[in-house]
Amino acid sequence: MPALEQPLLTERLLLRPFLPGDDTALYDLRTNPEVLRHLYWPPATPGEARDIVAQRLTMTTLTADGDFLVLAVVRRSDDRLIGEADLGLVSLDNRHGEIGVILHPDAQGHGYAAETATALLDFAFDVAGLHRVTAQTNAANEPAARAMLRLDE
Repeated sequence: MPALEQPLLTERLLLRPFLPGDDTALYDLRTNPEVLRHLYWPPATPGEARDIVAQRLTMTTLTADGDFLVLAVVRRSDDRLIGEADLGLVSLDNRHGEIGVILHPDAQGHGYAAETATALLDFAFDVAGLHRVTAQTNAANEPAARAMLRLDE
């Protein structure tokens, strides 16, 4: 499986590996109640946000089952980190991956989730050579479910 050679670029977004200075934006994302209500972890402390970013710095290749490519979602118009996106390798043998997108509430409702997911899917199928890519969401997260359904159109 290939590594991410260069950031993924869309019309409005840059999906790039995390950088050491991304911890403040990630802390803001990981402590927002609107984000946390759909996730399975407690709010991050500033130190935990730094540790998460440090971990994310190494998550840039898909070589074995369970690996994740995790990218910062940056709005190009103002260079603001508005979320994170991931492509996980579920099964190398079956060429199966799974995508996920987390966006700050200020960035929701603008089509960024679909734009991010489309870029991840393009990478998954065209570059990583995956055959199947799935996604899942919390049942109460109706906007995320609607965004996923729109990807099939």
